[in-house]
Amino acid sequence: GNDTVVADNAAYGIVVQAYSPLGDGQLAHDETCGSIGRKHGKSAVQVALRWIVQRNVTIATQSTNPQHMADDLDIFDFRLADEEMALLNAHSQALSTLVV
Repeated sequence: GNDTVVADNAAYGIVVQAYSPLGDGQLAHDETCGSIGRKHGKSAVQVALRWIVQRNVTIATQSTNPQHMADDLDIFDFRLADEEMALLNAHSQALSTLVV
């Protein structure tokens, strides 16, 4: 991810938001997120959302499905390790759906 954008904005009191951060559902099937998710008992989507939040970025998901909305909120009972964050940061550069 582009950490300088988040940090640069934070210096001015601006909070970055990831709007529709799941790339219209494309990340639900991402193998890197899925692999990390299996280690934590979480889905690929939950890992992607946790990665975003753990980078001090807010999220605005687009689901209207009550179960998906509950799953989207179930990301605060685990923390990604530094190695996992680094892997996702590098991986995000290859994914056009992740801008932050």
